[in-house]
This record gives sequence, structure tokens and C-alpha cells, in this order.
Amino acid sequence: MCSTFLLAATGGRDQRHAIPALCPRAGVIIVSLALATSVAAQAPGSTTTVFDGTYAGVSREYSWIANPTPGNNVKCGQNGVPFPLTITKGVVRSTPDYWGGTVGPQGTLVMRNGTRVLTAQIDNQGIIRGQRSGTDCATTWVWRKQSG
Repeated sequence: MCSTFLLAATGGRDQRHAIPALCPRAGVIIVSLALATSVAAQAPGSTTTVFDGTYAGVSREYSWIANPTPGNNVKCGQNGVPFPLTITKGVVRSTPDYWGGTVGPQGTLVMRNGTRVLTAQIDNQGIIRGQRSGTDCATTWVWRKQSG
């Protein structure tokens, strides 16, 4: 005879109720739950690895957006080549500027450095194009994935 019980708390007292209809299936249910838990524990988290690699800076262009006069453009920064990026398991890091963030499964990249936020997109050619806007300046960033 099978003895499967449901423990129920009612009115401050625990009561045991036999559920004989579940007896033949109880072992299958318990084994199924144990296997599902085991598989879930071994499965990696929701990481994105298709974009993993090193990305070299191509260009960084600043523009003054609040009061576009020739003298004010100096406040935005110098145009040039941005720092390299490394993406590993959906996590992006820069060196040496200390930007960090994540890459989503569709190639959407969000990096932060303090209160500054840079949003970008990785295309199917391995090019990252991003933009960061502040109160006065906008910056356009471009990186290219290195082969290998």
C-alpha cells in the first residue's frame, strides 16, 4: 500500500491527509523534479558569447549640441580613437577608461562610467556604433572586432 501524505497547516495545526490517487505517480513526479533541478543547476546562466572578443577603437567624435560656437567645441573633448573593448560572456570592459556594462543577445550594448552612459549596437560585421549625449556634448563612438 502506498502512503503519500499532504501536510496542510490549517487553524494553527498541522494535519496530514492521505492522497492515494497520487501514489502511483509520486515516484515519477519526484524523479522528474530532481532531474529538472539537476539540469538547471548545471546549465550556464543567460550569457551571450557570440559577441565575445576584443574590439579596437576606430573613431570617437565629439560635437557641441547646446551652443555650437567654435570656442565651445573645446569643452567637449578631443576627437580621436577610443580605448579598446573586451567582451566576455556578455560583459564588456574597457581599458584604461574604466567603462563597463553588458551586451544583450541582439547585440545591444550599454556601458557606464560613473553617471555617464553609452549605448551602442553591434552589427553583423562586428562593428560597434554608439552614442553618448550629455547636457552640452554628444559623442559618437565606433569599434571594430579584431579577427581571431
